[in-house]
Parts: sequence; structure tokens; C-alpha cells
Amino acid sequence: MRAAGVYDNTRIIVVSDHGNAEIAWKDSSKFPGYFKDPSFAAGWFNPLLLVKDFSRTAPFAEDERFMTNADVPDLATGGELFANPENPYTGKPFAANGRKDAVRIFPSFEAIPEKHSMNLFLPVGDETLTVRDDVRVESNWGWQK
Repeated sequence: MRAAGVYDNTRIIVVSDHGNAEIAWKDSSKFPGYFKDPSFAAGWFNPLLLVKDFSRTAPFAEDERFMTNADVPDLATGGELFANPENPYTGKPFAANGRKDAVRIFPSFEAIPEKHSMNLFLPVGDETLTVRDDVRVESNWGWQK
């Protein structure tokens, strides 16, 4: 990209669908169902998110703000790129500031897209995780039905 002269005027976003960090529970028994598995690791729900913005020349830095993959559309369209960007499926505006105290994670271990509805992966059962702030702190995690 540098050789082609487009690196400085390109926003680059790299995001994964799940993580693999070594974040494990001391007591997984507080979680229901399949979350009681002692091999369950919170790191699975801590995906990689890298952003290089336009004309960024400073060295890479970590940002500890709590973010999710749902923040990617706002990161991609934010700034002065688009006036009033919106979700193409719902028509609703992207809003990074709409997060409440915690987010709900609806895990789906069914990876076959045909078993889901187009752009929507369906949750497994009625058990969901909640997380807020630093994902590495066990007390920031919970569950609800």
C-alpha cells in the first residue's frame, strides 16, 4: 500500500470473530449449562480489533476502551467519511455511544450459515453472557436468561 501511495489515505480495520486469549475463570460453576465446562475461557469472547486510521504515523498503541465487533461499522464509517451512516439491513443509524452498562453475548456454536437467518446468527438456548468494562476481570462477567 505504501509503494502504491495509498497507505496514508486508507483506513485499515482488522477484526476477528472470536479471540483465543488465555483468560480463564477461577470458578466457572457460577455459569449455567455449557458455560460450566472448565475449559471455557473468556478469551474466546475477546476478539482481535486493529484500526489504522488515515495519515496515522505514530507507533501502534493499545486502546483499553471496551469495544465489541458491533463497533466496527461505526469505526469504518465514522469521522467525515459519510453523512449519517446507517445499517443497510435495518436502516437504523450506527451508534457507538448506545451501549449500556454491559453487553449481552449470544453465543452460537452452530457455524453452518444455512442453519441461521441470512445476516442473523441465532443464540443457543436462552442462556446469554453479560460483560462490561475490562473483559479480563472475572467479576465483570455474568449471565442471564
